Amino acid sequence: MKNTIKPIFLSEKDKSKGIVKRIKGNEGAEKSFDMYFYKKIEFPLGTTGKVLNWIETRDPASFTQDEKDILDVFMGLHTYVARADVKVNINSFNIESPYENKKNDSKIKSITVSISSWKSTFFDYYDFNPKVGFSLPNPDYTGNPNSPDKIHPEMERVNYTGIFHDYLTKMVDKGLAKSFYIYGEYDEKNTELLEKNREIIL
Repeated sequence: MKNTIKPIFLSEKDKSKGIVKRIKGNEGAEKSFDMYFYKKIEFPLGTTGKVLNWIETRDPASFTQDEKDILDVFMGLHTYVARADVKVNINSFNIESPYENKKNDSKIKSITVSISSWKSTFFDYYDFNPKVGFSLPNPDYTGNPNSPDKIHPEMERVNYTGIFHDYLTKMVDKGLAKSFYIYGEYDEKNTELLEKNREIIL
């Protein structure tokens, strides 16, 4: 949030977005703005090496409950969506006089702003990344490759690279897999997110 979304609100990299855009279109002379931004976030890369090693070298039946919990989080949150809702207040304007810009009008050089509130929301659906995973029980397994109305009935387990929506639907229906929705929201108190008297050059 600090390094990816906050700079957008403060127009640090792109003056066509965030508070500078609001100031330039501020016909009503408002001094407080409610803003929001969505961004897809990847699961922290520092934790994936260990998990991928488990997937590639071990039988899932050998996982402890703690390892299963970690795998659930990894598979469910490999990518997820973060949303930030903030209130940005304009504290003051730094006006450039006509003498400075050699014109007959005043110009705003910079503004001083504060972020007085910040609500973070995170959400994701449990999904299977086609490039990451491990084999799962095949609910259509019969041992007979000619069984009617079955998907790969000759395969006792289905490799993750072959798991598509129809497979997952059957597995959920037969109680061999579960989907879930992850959601959380927080009113941030972190001073690295909330700002007081930050100068923004226009």
